[in-house]
Amino acid sequence: MPPKGTVGEYSWQIPEWEFVSRGMVQSVLRVLGAKESKRDYTLWFLFFRLGLRPGEAVQLTVGDVFDDEGQVRDVLRIRAEITKTKTARSIALPAEVRKQLQRYQGWKRKANKAGKRRHPGRMIDQEPTQPFVCPACYDAGEDLPGCGVCSGTGWVDPPLFVSRERGRWGEPRGLTVDQVGKMAKALRKQLDLPSWFTAHKGRHWLGTRLANPDPERETAGNPVAAQRILGHASLRTTMQAYVKVTPEQQREALRALDGVR
Repeated sequence: MPPKGTVGEYSWQIPEWEFVSRGMVQSVLRVLGAKESKRDYTLWFLFFRLGLRPGEAVQLTVGDVFDDEGQVRDVLRIRAEITKTKTARSIALPAEVRKQLQRYQGWKRKANKAGKRRHPGRMIDQEPTQPFVCPACYDAGEDLPGCGVCSGTGWVDPPLFVSRERGRWGEPRGLTVDQVGKMAKALRKQLDLPSWFTAHKGRHWLGTRLANPDPERETAGNPVAAQRILGHASLRTTMQAYVKVTPEQQREALRALDGVR
């Protein structure tokens, strides 16, 4: 544990060095990309590329990401009810992210060809790629006002990331934050990653990369963009809690003192 202490009315704690490197990110995506299922790869890809909170990612629906024609939306709208701050935000999706989401949708459709639907509301062994008739309302013969499956709309917008579990009527259920935590634990063990490595660290990695200049790509840092994408109400939160000073930046800063005697 890091040492703790107090000086007057102030308390301090020396934090562990919790810097997520590019190598960590590449290793995680390489391992997940080798799996037959593309679900976990796409999920962690969004953690690193969009800085989504685990609780936000697992509650995304197909309709959040894809339009009625099955194409990835240009802007991802993260609904207020699934955010930590209960404030909606929008993220303009770059081409690479849209391509990965489209590939993921194509993989799900290909996997679904092995099975057949008994009726639009029966999704037993498949991962649905579009809204479908609510099975509870279907069995009742009417749209149920207090339906716990579709909230009385008569239609179910399936989760983007489906777990193996199914509901009472065979409707798909999304992944949970606990399941994401188990994925992180397995990755730590497989790749010998530090104990502090979690899916939430994807937000720290993204914030650091967006807010700090990148000499290799000749891009300037954009702290405000990092704040908006991460969904922080205050720029101070982004800069103090999420943006890290990389080892390269420390060396560069100290190198400016070379020759000083």
